[in-house]
Amino acid sequence: MGVISKQSIEHFDSQHVFERLQNSSEQWFDAIRMIKPTSFSFDKDQIENVVITGMGGAAIAGDMIRSLCLDIAPFPIIMNRSYTLPSFVNNRSLIIILSYSGDTEETVSATKIAMERQAHCIGITSGGFISSLESKKHFDLIKITPELSSRSAMAYFLIGIWRVFQSLGIFDQGDTELIETGEFMKEQIAFFSNLEENEPAELASEILDSLPVIYSSDGILKPVNIRWRNQIQEYAKTLAYGGILPEMNHNEIVGWERTAHLMGKVSCILLIDENDQPRIQKRMEITGELIKPHSVAFNSVKTIGATPLQRMIYLVLYGDFMAFFLAILSETDPAPITKIDLLKTRLKEIE
Repeated sequence: MGVISKQSIEHFDSQHVFERLQNSSEQWFDAIRMIKPTSFSFDKDQIENVVITGMGGAAIAGDMIRSLCLDIAPFPIIMNRSYTLPSFVNNRSLIIILSYSGDTEETVSATKIAMERQAHCIGITSGGFISSLESKKHFDLIKITPELSSRSAMAYFLIGIWRVFQSLGIFDQGDTELIETGEFMKEQIAFFSNLEENEPAELASEILDSLPVIYSSDGILKPVNIRWRNQIQEYAKTLAYGGILPEMNHNEIVGWERTAHLMGKVSCILLIDENDQPRIQKRMEITGELIKPHSVAFNSVKTIGATPLQRMIYLVLYGDFMAFFLAILSETDPAPITKIDLLKTRLKEIE
């Protein structure tokens, strides 16, 4: 295992990302306090579909909530990562708008379309253009703290959407499950912050200087899979790819055969949930056996937790800490997202 110490963290972590990760449960409880159960101005009996629109770190929270209620929601719930909206969106649609800055250009564009179609909108943001729409008809606003970044604000987005789904009658009222999840987070963060014995750090050491490919089932682990890839890419500045079972068994698994010139640099991680469908569990086992000989490092990480939300949050935290440690082992500052900033600057120049 590479060397991860307080000194190495202090040297490379210029903006105290490790401290923010350690404070994740505090942010969770702050979000519970800040975003109180509330009544929104829409009539839930008039809602025929929900579209959650956003990009990047904000959108992951939408993916997570959607995956939690796929089997219980009485209407379609769609994730939208685009400048536009599906053609079915109308005045019986509920659009949940996620943008930390409030100025994410794709999300702003989709919001304008939603308002043109007289859909009911709920913005979750810290400010910007989305915040300025608060007084508009058919628009509700959940204001979140302006002191973080999109990828660090997941708790605020998730609990904001949770409150909306409580008002829709999809999730139970009250804070019991949220509070229990926060206490669970505190326990796991204590383990993940311990530099003496640390599973995420060990995994980071194993996949160091490789291209990680991450597989999971569909359902509650699909958004976790995306989160892992995103965090590896942003924190460690390392490409990461992934796929979903069973779909990858019908195509991608064959692609591992003719990559001998790459296999010294490709690692594989399986994300596994105890409630994965039985055939998926068997597929995961066989897939691992077929891929392992071709990967420079092969690992599986299993969920822990009493509820689907806890199990999802456990793996999100595991992946966040792992990606942070991967950055430190790579002697990389996890905070800057230079290419994203440059891209946004270039786009503004075109405007």
